[in-house]
Amino acid sequence: MSHETFEKLRTLAAQVRARPQAGGELRICEAAGIELDYSKSFLTAEAAALLEKLAKDTALAGQFKAMAAGEKINTTEGRAVEHVKLRPSSPETAAMLPFAEQLRAGEIKGCTGESLNHVLHIGIGGSYLGPRLLYEALGDGKISCDFVANADPAAIDQALAACDPARTLIVAVSKSGTTPETIQNAQVALEHFRTALGQEPAGHLAYVSTKEEAMKGALGEGRYLAMDESIGGRYSVWSAVSLAAAAACGAKRFEEFLAGAHEMDEHVLAASGWENIAVAKALVHLWQQLVWEAQTHCVVVYANRLRSLPAYLQQLVMESNGKSVTKAGEPVPLPSSPIWWGGEGTNEQHSYFQLLLQGSHRIPLDFVYARQPEDPAQLARHRELVAHCLGQSNAMHYGFDLDACKAALKENEPAELAPHKVVPGLQPVNLLACERLDARRLGALIALYEHAVAALGWIWGINSFDQWGVEFGKSNYKKVLAA
Repeated sequence: MSHETFEKLRTLAAQVRARPQAGGELRICEAAGIELDYSKSFLTAEAAALLEKLAKDTALAGQFKAMAAGEKINTTEGRAVEHVKLRPSSPETAAMLPFAEQLRAGEIKGCTGESLNHVLHIGIGGSYLGPRLLYEALGDGKISCDFVANADPAAIDQALAACDPARTLIVAVSKSGTTPETIQNAQVALEHFRTALGQEPAGHLAYVSTKEEAMKGALGEGRYLAMDESIGGRYSVWSAVSLAAAAACGAKRFEEFLAGAHEMDEHVLAASGWENIAVAKALVHLWQQLVWEAQTHCVVVYANRLRSLPAYLQQLVMESNGKSVTKAGEPVPLPSSPIWWGGEGTNEQHSYFQLLLQGSHRIPLDFVYARQPEDPAQLARHRELVAHCLGQSNAMHYGFDLDACKAALKENEPAELAPHKVVPGLQPVNLLACERLDARRLGALIALYEHAVAALGWIWGINSFDQWGVEFGKSNYKKVLAA
């Protein structure tokens, strides 16, 4: 990081914070069918130039190319970061998709001879959040899925009570082959199947891991699907980890999902500066964080099928960039990742939007929506949904001042009520839009966030691809259990 450039940015940010003005120049970047509108970001021309210089000083273009080339950019673990190589195709998906299609066709049978038409997916972290998101967004109902992650016994017990063991495939996902929550839940599920079926549940188990023997030792015989050691859990949605989701949406949709991500990859590798949508997303994020000294970032999705995206992004962003030291082991000279949170519009309009509209915090926001519905018959209702999204973004940014509140008072309302109706505005809002939410656009959207997260990590000088804090937490669980 160029400290001189950063100090200039900090000075500019303080000036904007002291005299913020809503609105400004229309600023839009589009790639792979995803449009980023950051017109409400308080970005000045001087700040934009400095941020672009920061991107050049950080050599973001070279960093993206190094990742795509398979260089060992995960320096603390001595590994390459190769999730990009899973798109548009890979040996993993080539092995996984035919099995997913066999499930859809009713060709995979359990120990009773009945076709398996339900999947109980057991995993945690990236082995859970990505497949669940993909299932909810793209599943067509042909194969139903339940997802269990939590070690709380109630989670697996409720899922087992709702499934028919004779027609259910258990998919256990653990990169290490030893994830305690996953192994325990899978063992409970298998024992339940043995009791319910009165025999060994042969044909009812598949597992995804880098460690076949560890999974076999813990769970017994099953269909093994490999994953690569260089694929981090939070980047594994593109891999065999998503077997359940692929069975639910079909090989064609899954391949379109990969193709959309690949299209975004190609753009990120070719474009530069503000023309690169991932770089633009990262720089706007950094600018908004500096201007408002923001400690949180909110994502609101105006799409029911994306209801799990905020939770998915929580892991992607905070596990990647929730670090306080640089790759050199020195303290990061500025706050790194803020806290990411969010939910589903329009639900949240009747919840924490009150704080966003009239509270004392300035919180950068991403509003995600599709302009058109997937089903043309939903057009009129979908237009209302989009109006909610755009109307709320305008309300948060432009506000409703005291004079306007006074003028809007009804005859029977006292003047003292006006201050209570004031909406300060000035929230920084980014709009991410696609024409329709299909598999290809979903792949591009997730890849955009991945690349923006990586770019921010490089700017901060941290390693976005390890998670030593998570590993430490696991070790303490073992100490307590052994005590």
